[in-house]
Amino acid sequence: MGWFADKYGKDTHPKMSADTYCDLADKFGEKYANEFLEDIQDGIYTEKQIRDTYLDNKNKKEHKSDYELADFCKGGDLSDDD
Repeated sequence: MGWFADKYGKDTHPKMSADTYCDLADKFGEKYANEFLEDIQDGIYTEKQIRDTYLDNKNKKEHKSDYELADFCKGGDLSDDD
């Protein structure tokens, strides 16, 4: 079993679509995609909020800085090796 099943149970389905997860992983890496998945699963953000902020909204700033991304993700800090 993977970390998701270990944390949420083997019968729990992710609230984030596979397309959104893959888009986030392609753009930000697997670590942040997993953090976004946890945030959606825990009800902190909706998938739409994350897509609108980081993937789909062409009218906003195209690329968020690492610090803006870290503030949006749970934990809020990036390590020096990221």
